[in-house]
Amino acid sequence: MAFVLAAQLFAWTMIVFVPLALSPFAAVTRTSTRAWLVAAAAIAVGSWTVAGRPVPPVAHLIAVLRHALGDPLIAVLGAVCAVALLYVVALATLTPENEGDALAYHVARAAFWYQQHSVRYVENAVETRLNVNPPNAELGVLFTMLASGTQRSLAWFRSARRSRARPPRPGSRDGSDSASRRRCSAASC
Repeated sequence: MAFVLAAQLFAWTMIVFVPLALSPFAAVTRTSTRAWLVAAAAIAVGSWTVAGRPVPPVAHLIAVLRHALGDPLIAVLGAVCAVALLYVVALATLTPENEGDALAYHVARAAFWYQQHSVRYVENAVETRLNVNPPNAELGVLFTMLASGTQRSLAWFRSARRSRARPPRPGSRDGSDSASRRRCSAASC
């Protein structure tokens, strides 16, 4: 368990500090995100190997789970937790963000940073919370946007089945039909 907690702490530390360090250079891009993810993985694997540590303790987990699930009460609790987890994953990946605070502030802030390639002040912001509050969970939202390459990654990586706005077709006059599709797609018509 300590291994999993340490890995999560390290991952969130990287998700917070690397974009903040790259922001003065406007280098918070998808390419730089992939580069630091690969570098962090290489450093972690290299350090683990040089230290002579054994393979992470995953192999014995199956035996431990099998023993724990032998108790009927634990098995029922595990099934309920698995169903709840599936529900949360489905809810996060198959439904759009619809909470007012998230739409007005959290998602918008991460989207502005994604567009600006840095975590910084949002120019001409109508919503004061876009600039007043310190960056917090929005850095996680920014990371999912950068890692997936789309701004539809709000809770987890969004489903590829969602309708997407398409650029104007080569034969269209001014792309107005494409623009109306984008507006309709953004407004969930």
